[in-house]
Amino acid sequence: MMGEKKAKLLLVENDKVDQLALERLARKEGFPYEYMMVASIQEAKEALHASSFDMVITDYLLDDGTGLEMLDIAQETPVVFVTGSGDEEVAVEAMKAGAYDYLIKDPEGNYLTVLPLTIDSVLQRKQGENELEQYKNHLEYLVENRTQALQRSEELLRETQHIAKIGGWEWDLVSNKLWWSEELYQLFQISPKDFIPSFEKFQEFVHPEDQIHIQPIIDAPLTKKQSFFTEYRIILPNGSVEFFQTQAHLDFDDQQEPIRIIGTTQNINKRKQAELRQQKYEQELFQIMEAIPIGIYVLNKEGKPYYANKTAQQILGKGIISNASPEKLPEIYQAYHKDTKELYPFEQLPIIKALNGISSSVNNVVIHQQDNKIPLQIDASPILDNKGNVDYAVAVFQDMTENEKKDSERRDLEFQLYQSQKMEAIGTLAGGIAHDFNNILQAVFGYMGLAYKTLPQGSLTQNYIEQCMSAARRAKDLVQQILTFSRQSEQEFQAISIIPMIKESLKLLRASLPTTIEIEENLDPECGNIWANPTQIHQVLMNLCTNAGYAMRDSGGVLRIDLKQVDHDIANNATLQDLEEKAYVQLTLSDTGIGMNSEIKERIFEPFFTTKPKEEGTGLGLSVVHGIVKNHGGTITVESAPNQGTTFQLFFPIATQKQTTTQDIDSAGIASGQGNILLVEDEPMLIEIITEWLEDCGYQVTNTTSSTEALEIFNALPDFFDMVLTDQTMPRMTGDQLAQAIFKDHPDQAIVIMTGFTHKIDQEKSKKMGVRQLLIKPFEKEQLAAAIQKVIARSD
Repeated sequence: MMGEKKAKLLLVENDKVDQLALERLARKEGFPYEYMMVASIQEAKEALHASSFDMVITDYLLDDGTGLEMLDIAQETPVVFVTGSGDEEVAVEAMKAGAYDYLIKDPEGNYLTVLPLTIDSVLQRKQGENELEQYKNHLEYLVENRTQALQRSEELLRETQHIAKIGGWEWDLVSNKLWWSEELYQLFQISPKDFIPSFEKFQEFVHPEDQIHIQPIIDAPLTKKQSFFTEYRIILPNGSVEFFQTQAHLDFDDQQEPIRIIGTTQNINKRKQAELRQQKYEQELFQIMEAIPIGIYVLNKEGKPYYANKTAQQILGKGIISNASPEKLPEIYQAYHKDTKELYPFEQLPIIKALNGISSSVNNVVIHQQDNKIPLQIDASPILDNKGNVDYAVAVFQDMTENEKKDSERRDLEFQLYQSQKMEAIGTLAGGIAHDFNNILQAVFGYMGLAYKTLPQGSLTQNYIEQCMSAARRAKDLVQQILTFSRQSEQEFQAISIIPMIKESLKLLRASLPTTIEIEENLDPECGNIWANPTQIHQVLMNLCTNAGYAMRDSGGVLRIDLKQVDHDIANNATLQDLEEKAYVQLTLSDTGIGMNSEIKERIFEPFFTTKPKEEGTGLGLSVVHGIVKNHGGTITVESAPNQGTTFQLFFPIATQKQTTTQDIDSAGIASGQGNILLVEDEPMLIEIITEWLEDCGYQVTNTTSSTEALEIFNALPDFFDMVLTDQTMPRMTGDQLAQAIFKDHPDQAIVIMTGFTHKIDQEKSKKMGVRQLLIKPFEKEQLAAAIQKVIARSD
């Protein structure tokens, strides 16, 4: 560029912002020019007088005049105008007056990316013109002194045009002849032998979309007697399309009639491609910002709205690009603090902090739009200039409605998991307690039975023992409730319709409920059957309906029971659980009573938790309901709020095949028999009682408190024992393990297992492995005798 010497530029700009922008450009690495910055025509005049410059780049509107005055001041120095958006006519006027080029300012400052290319282009052009001028002077000298040097001068002209990539042309308006320089032929990639220049033929090369507007420009010298400057596209012979720039000067005769046009044509494809790439990048960036589902909002350094993408306008309103003052932003956008429900403090808005150079993030802003409330998460940051001052403040915000919904669902699932784990833990604890308590009750039944036999018939002490036995049986029922809660009790299941049970329960309840409570029922008769224990389902209905009556006993209300069949998806959505893919019966019980707050609702299924007075409730009712529903393969949900009633939804799977039911033990009378029994029980008190019971019934008993010793005894006399009666929970070897060890060599051996509680074995599992009977502790002598007689009779 100008040999190895750096070109020197004079920059004339009175706008401080644009001065800073030009200085930032000039300081960038790779900017190969020296420069001087002035702010007025007078300062430019003084600078040009004091020093020489290779180019003047000036704003058109200056404080002390227009940029056109610079053309006279600069004289031979190339002048490039920078004009505001919408000043194209001014730019054309400047080109006509002798300016070398022009650039249109845009608000984003994108013209600065094109400026270096323009500088290169103008300097190249000026270099070419200088060389042309040198050649002209040299030619005159040669013509005057040495005409023989003409050929060499023409070659020099071709070379200088080639270096500058500028082609020259002349149009004689009198003869209507057009002449092209050799370089112009090369630029258009055509041969002088194949093409005789004319504007008609030239237009055949012009891109069809540009032909419409280029013709009036070409006609301007003839119609308006004006020079012209234009840009257009040429379709080259190889099919490629490139951009060209043509500038022309008009010569007149003495009568001021145009007689000749002299012009230059330059290939500007690189510069235009750079401009198009920049435009494409800006368009794509704009499309991306408009498409993303996150709001983007920009304020300028004065705090005025500058840009808002589509999402921002949807959330804040389409009128957010306005001239409103920053102080009115919280009020205009109806921005409220989510926690305090008050108008968000102006100074705490993240975008206002960003205007002060502070980045921040908040998630407690709510935008009010009519009846809608939109929770927002906002992140805002400042955009700084090269001096560290804030140019813009950018806020990025997201509608958190869906996120909060997902968080709520996640919390619900976490709570359900917590409840499930808590209920499972309590169930395990209850089962362990039941096991030990059943052994204690078994001893109570045994010793009271033995004591009863030793007393005179009808004595007062016998009566006392009968009362103790009655209390022990109630304790046994209580343990069964605990086992029901832990979902481990053995109950008889069968395919039943739940509708008759609902009607029976409501019939019983109607007599006990106040007349101020109305009962409504909506029962779909097409509902399928469920596998259930009728007694337990009746217990569930009575518990829930009784609680509903208690909630409405003071103010009255409506108890409503709905029953219908639903598919898997509906059940899943209602319970937020991953249920098995099958149909379900949905039982809904709702009341209009006092309801519950969230703290009480979270604990209602806990055993012994109750809000009733001590004399009115034990806290076992809903825990038993929960255990029964889970034991039936179903699930239960509850919705309630203070003074808004309570609704329970129960889902039971539809019965699809017949299931094995538990056989009740016949306890009618004491059955006697004969045979040898091997008794295994690790509790000394129980082995003593059960041995006496069996012997009293006529059996021969061999007993031991060790399961491993029992196996040794059996293996020594395998054909001697008619039956093995063993406890389930024992050290070293459990009852089912002992049974499996015996079945290994003696698969037909009669075995009965006794258990107070275990999660490892139930009636169905015991039958599958070959055990003849599973006796649930505590049992009485009559039940034991009946079970053994049945087993031994079967063996015979």
